[in-house]
Amino acid sequence: VDIDKDGISILSKLMPNHEFIHHNIEDLDDCRALSGKIFDVIVAADVYEHIYNPGRFLEGARKLLSPSGELLLTTPNAFSIKRLIPMAFWGFEYVHPDHVGYFSICTLLRMLNAKGFKLNGSQAFQWREPTFKNWFANTSLLPLLYITGGRLCDEVAMSFSPNPSVER
Repeated sequence: VDIDKDGISILSKLMPNHEFIHHNIEDLDDCRALSGKIFDVIVAADVYEHIYNPGRFLEGARKLLSPSGELLLTTPNAFSIKRLIPMAFWGFEYVHPDHVGYFSICTLLRMLNAKGFKLNGSQAFQWREPTFKNWFANTSLLPLLYITGGRLCDEVAMSFSPNPSVER
């Protein structure tokens, strides 16, 4: 499911045996192509930061997950050291032009718990762009990232399941 109509068209041609749906993930409840379907896994890889109403997306995703299903979510970390350093020293806040929100581990947990999910596990990680600048930054920051338990890494990956004690 993606809002990019051209991207869906290209994927449909490249992989005709797969189903691709053009739809806004904030409105999963209104997607006729998904009506009545239940999934064991939903992957939201680097899309959460692009949506204007992440809570609405989570409500729709929870309805589509089986009781033992899993939501896998990756998103940039709001407290990435690579974002904090330019802001602290030069007053420059880098925001990707397509992003409308950045989230921390704590705010993600709060939002997902409020929408009926429980955390299975999480992992922080660094972007591995093939540039010297990125390699140097990652290498230089490794001790700090280790000391902070990954809290200052570039991205977070989290796995959630529906919380059975919360009504659908």
